[in-house]
Amino acid sequence: MTRSPYSAKTLNSLDEFQQYGQRWNELWDSSQAYEPTSRWETTALWVRSFENSSNFRAVVVEDNHGRAVAALAFLRKSKFGFQTLTLPGNEWAKSGELLIADDVNPQTVIPLLVKQLKTEGEVLDFDRIQFEKPYWQAFANYLTGTGQVQEVSRVHRVGLIEIGPDWDDYFQRLSGNHRSAVRRSEKKAAKQGDLQLVRRWNPSIDETTEWMNESFRIEHQGWKGANGTSIEAAGLNDYFLNEAINARNCGMLDLWTLQLDGQTIAYEYCHHSKGHCLSYKIGYDENYKSLGPGRLLRKMQLEHMTNGARQETLPATLSLDTMGLLCKTKAKWTTGEYRIGRLVSSLSFSAKLMVKSKSLLRQIKHGLQPQLSDQSATAATTLTHGGA
Repeated sequence: MTRSPYSAKTLNSLDEFQQYGQRWNELWDSSQAYEPTSRWETTALWVRSFENSSNFRAVVVEDNHGRAVAALAFLRKSKFGFQTLTLPGNEWAKSGELLIADDVNPQTVIPLLVKQLKTEGEVLDFDRIQFEKPYWQAFANYLTGTGQVQEVSRVHRVGLIEIGPDWDDYFQRLSGNHRSAVRRSEKKAAKQGDLQLVRRWNPSIDETTEWMNESFRIEHQGWKGANGTSIEAAGLNDYFLNEAINARNCGMLDLWTLQLDGQTIAYEYCHHSKGHCLSYKIGYDENYKSLGPGRLLRKMQLEHMTNGARQETLPATLSLDTMGLLCKTKAKWTTGEYRIGRLVSSLSFSAKLMVKSKSLLRQIKHGLQPQLSDQSATAATTLTHGGA
């Protein structure tokens, strides 16, 4: 029998995870994952900020040279009456992601990954995963092939904007009503003063802190502050500031500000990696609502990207990922989409019965279709971290 070139192990604490951090990030670099929040620094930050650290685990598959070729960070919790494994992430921020090196066949490492997961729990309950990604498809297909029962729910669409070379070509493909609304906003703003888009690429820590605090203040002064859903109202200023600093330290922080006569009227908090600009938070000063400041920021930002006005020292952008639930406002700009949702799967015989019964009950109660479907989008979960 040929000996496998790979072996799996579990990192049992955040301290072990931190010691493994460099190899974890090297795997992230070589994988298809592009959200910096799934690098080790921000995964550890999320766990320390939102979860009991003793629940944290990470499974790693290594080759014979000790290189990490696949990995998954997770939490162990008692749920459904079983030991259940969940991904780091909540309504405020996402952190967990399946990592598989590009030069490795997923089918050779996923069996080892799953075998190790079975030593940790009986049920997988993974939320906000990208079903269309080949590595998640391979993961789900392996579970199905080994007789595990799965249920997919809480599916919703996320908008993508492909960044091409020609702004005029892209803009003309948008709806006529939307183009007219953009032009009206530009005319209104021109009458009030000088409109300027400012991009801060990996600014200093002091500049990052100042920018984030100003954004927190603007958001809190609006309707989110009034209903208690702003970052400041939730007491999460430190978390998001540290998340931004983590992105900045690995060269992936991308901050945008729209100013009218030097006054900030809109902002967008983004990470930028592997050709993707990730829009995690966008907001505006409600005193300028009549101008459509969010619309103006997006227009000027996309024009900047498509026309190549960026400095040569900045990386090119292939797409802007709007993150979160695809709403009507975001859909006016998008050229494509992908879907994310919740995957529940059994890892033991007794868990199979539970997952199957819960799936049947949910379908009967809500009239939902199994697998990915437009109907299941009605059960969407809003990802607050995906922007306003």
